[in-house]
Amino acid sequence: MSIPSLQEFWPSKRHFTQDGNFINDKKVIANVFNNYFVNILEDASEITVMDYGTDFIERLSIRTTMHKVEKETFSFELVNSSQVDCLLSSINSGKSCGHDMLHLNLLKLSAPFIALPLSKIINSSIISCSYPVRWKMGQVTPLFKKEDELYKKNYRPVTVLAILNNIYERVLSDQLSKYFKDALSDFISAYYKNYSCESTPLHLTEDWRAALDNKEVVAVTSLDLSKALDCVPHDLLLAQLKAYGVA
Repeated sequence: MSIPSLQEFWPSKRHFTQDGNFINDKKVIANVFNNYFVNILEDASEITVMDYGTDFIERLSIRTTMHKVEKETFSFELVNSSQVDCLLSSINSGKSCGHDMLHLNLLKLSAPFIALPLSKIINSSIISCSYPVRWKMGQVTPLFKKEDELYKKNYRPVTVLAILNNIYERVLSDQLSKYFKDALSDFISAYYKNYSCESTPLHLTEDWRAALDNKEVVAVTSLDLSKALDCVPHDLLLAQLKAYGVA
């Protein structure tokens, strides 16, 4: 049996199911996905300051953080053109461009010329505590996960942001990572340089091996949270950052 090429296969699958009806209009399908992704957590319960007081001061995790963290505050520092030039020069040209359609190779080659004005935009944003609106815009693509491809629930959104936004995020994340280096646990694998999802299993495996060598019993309970990042309460996250001293 011959296997169809992607170009032959995809046109035959450009239809969708919504409320039992087949849809093949691209604009209607895009709106269906957009509404689904925007309201994907409408049934999720909310954690509000009404439950734990202003800034969640009565929540155990907040009180624990405030107790163990030294009274130190963090504020973002301004950047210079050399730092921005370095980030622009390190762009991975193989990645996709965002909705602004700025070609990554073009930005990389023009780094010496645009680093200064871009650093001024970033510094202006830091000083004014505001974020460029257009840099928040993303190009969203529904990515099929499993089961029936005709149903929206079997897709997850993949967003490609503007590359200049990614440069700005690198500036902010590098400063935050440096500040949190000594504040967070050494056992956290996420968001640490040279750590990955493999770090935790490797560490746990060694702990289990040592326990078994000592004739101890090992029991494991694993949890997989569906849409975990989407479920993070933003107010609680901001309160946690404030407890760590982020101004």
